[in-house]
Amino acid sequence: MLPLQNRLKNKKDVQEVFRKGFFIGGKLASLKIINRKDRDPSKFCFTVGKREASSKPKKNRIIRRLREVVRFLLKEDKIKEGFYIVILGKKNVIDAEFADLQKNIICLFEKANLLK
Repeated sequence: MLPLQNRLKNKKDVQEVFRKGFFIGGKLASLKIINRKDRDPSKFCFTVGKREASSKPKKNRIIRRLREVVRFLLKEDKIKEGFYIVILGKKNVIDAEFADLQKNIICLFEKANLLK
């Protein structure tokens, strides 16, 4: 579970990220990011579309796996402060090895210049 300070829960904030944020796509996940230009901890939201996983258990599994990768990166203090990040999971996440998923997410964060 992500710490409360790193959760993006406000619906207005999530909608703002989708409207104004920039997009970075990957094989296992995609990112929508907005820079808040402050020193508060970065906040994350995880979502999976209907086309990616039709059943609730599949969606929950995708979100749990993505959340675990981000939790690991936060624990090691590798992510910069001041961003709202929405991670869009894809159906390939279910079958992917955890190491491959971690590499893919780290690669996306590097493209977005989110790593310290």
